[in-house]
Amino acid sequence: SEIDLLNILWIFRIKKYYKFDNPKVKAVLINRNYRLNNKNIEKLLNINSFEDIKIIMQNTVYKKIFTTQDELEDNIDKFLYNINKKVFKQNHTSIAYIFAYINLIDYENNDIINTLEAIRYNIPKEELYKRLIR
Repeated sequence: SEIDLLNILWIFRIKKYYKFDNPKVKAVLINRNYRLNNKNIEKLLNINSFEDIKIIMQNTVYKKIFTTQDELEDNIDKFLYNINKKVFKQNHTSIAYIFAYINLIDYENNDIINTLEAIRYNIPKEELYKRLIR
């Protein structure tokens, strides 16, 4: 899922900010899929807006992530956090358990950093709560 979501995010950013053509974008992508098939990747390569991504993603397990452009990265983090939390609770005998634990610590560290930065820059609590993974 992380690879799928990274590829989608990269496609979106590269198309939006750098205006690369499709072969250049394809060269940047990780050449692995989990829940996205090659047909969806090809459709994403031809997007022109965030709304186009939302339409393509409506038929995938990732549809709840693509609500608004401003919340995209937070939604990706929350989605991956929940996957890691589930793996951590269920698969104690798997190597995935260790990776999930490391990822959960990383999310916790990011929450600590976000909290400290919110205090430093006097960001309202409500805004901070939106950004925390929890």
